[in-house]
Amino acid sequence: MVDEAVAKLPTGDISDDRHRFLRSLLSSKQLNRNDVSTLILSLMTDGLNATAPTLMFVLYCLATNPHAQQRLHQEVTSLGSLETPFTVDVLSKMTYLKACIKETLRLFPVTTVISRRCPKDIIVGGYEVPEGTRLQLCSFVAHRDPAYFADPDLFRPERWLRDKSVEASEEQEDDDNKEKGDVGDRTSHPYRYIPFGRGPRMCPGRRIAEQDLQVGTARLVQKFHLEWQGGALGQRFQTLLRPDGELDLTFHPR
Repeated sequence: MVDEAVAKLPTGDISDDRHRFLRSLLSSKQLNRNDVSTLILSLMTDGLNATAPTLMFVLYCLATNPHAQQRLHQEVTSLGSLETPFTVDVLSKMTYLKACIKETLRLFPVTTVISRRCPKDIIVGGYEVPEGTRLQLCSFVAHRDPAYFADPDLFRPERWLRDKSVEASEEQEDDDNKEKGDVGDRTSHPYRYIPFGRGPRMCPGRRIAEQDLQVGTARLVQKFHLEWQGGALGQRFQTLLRPDGELDLTFHPR
């Protein structure tokens, strides 16, 4: 598919919107054609493997929290009809939608740990950590730590709202490696919420995954009332963390 797309590309101009990402990869002197194919394959497969279970947990959280589902439905329907495309401008106004997805990823992160290699001798919490030590930060533990999140086991999207809106520029916060505290938080720390990792090695498919989750969730909530029929849903390890049971949902047309 990459070869077919490359064969159809006009030559020279790299600004064409339709193939901007592919053109950008092909223009890099550090990447050959195999590298480009590998990156695109990884982006698509990893995105699917991570986005699908996350969407399942989003629907589960909304179905088991009717008040949150109703508030989200009101937001989505107030910003457009079923015929209205979810453009970037429309999605940017869906602050509660983003908060619901963010809260779902806090409770049900897709990855188990963020792993790094210590570049030099450091002291962490009074412990000497030698250069070369493998360090792992467990997102599940950090996300449910009461020191950082009030009522950590509750699905409460409102904790991510600030002045009635989600933080305006998460991308800039990632660049700055900092993030402001949430309503209800007891303290703020840049690594208390890390579903996609942080810094230069943050998940490269994050923005695509977030966009897919936003559009998919908004359309489903717009068309259906979700009702949960099963018991509590947890996670099981399969390279990534996936639901440990069936998604026992009923979709009632609105």
